[in-house]
Amino acid sequence: MPDTPQLAGTAMILGILIWLGGIALMMLLAYVIIRAAVRAALADHYLRVQHYQASGVWNGRRVPRRMPATRDRDSFITEAPRP
Repeated sequence: MPDTPQLAGTAMILGILIWLGGIALMMLLAYVIIRAAVRAALADHYLRVQHYQASGVWNGRRVPRRMPATRDRDSFITEAPRP
């Protein structure tokens, strides 16, 4: 029969290995879920763009509108309303 320190060391090593295996499994599961979500979003975006181009809502040649200047865009945060 193994002595107590050897048994405790073996149990500790086994516990650490199980813990690391659980973390690896959770990371794999998170990767699979995130990958599936990104692929679904990209597929939906692609189909939506195809639909918009086919229906004439968006022709793909139109230049996107420019963003307002930073001072105009952020003025509502930093300045009081103007009369």
